[in-house]
Amino acid sequence: MLLLYAESLKCLESAGPEGYEKLHDLLHEMAVCAREHFSKEEEFLPARNHPMLAEHAEEHEQFKIALADFLFSAVQSELDKTGVFRFLSEWWIHHILVSDFDCKPYLVES
Repeated sequence: MLLLYAESLKCLESAGPEGYEKLHDLLHEMAVCAREHFSKEEEFLPARNHPMLAEHAEEHEQFKIALADFLFSAVQSELDKTGVFRFLSEWWIHHILVSDFDCKPYLVES
């Protein structure tokens, strides 16, 4: 996910069609990474009785909704490079560094 954040910054700084092409690629990578990341967490957290499971699952759902909105915008040629960067920044800080860090004891193999 950190790589996606760095790539979103590059897209933000890129002007013209090249920046939007990079952003299309980034959105695809976001979908792939999210699918893998979420499936692992959603497999382990319920089995280990994570106390904030519902809240964590809701964060995943909100990510999926935001990603769908970005993808829809991409199809409409209305990509918001700043919005994608801001979204990934907030996601990195809140979900990855806070929520996922709190899940770490529940994700480690026993």
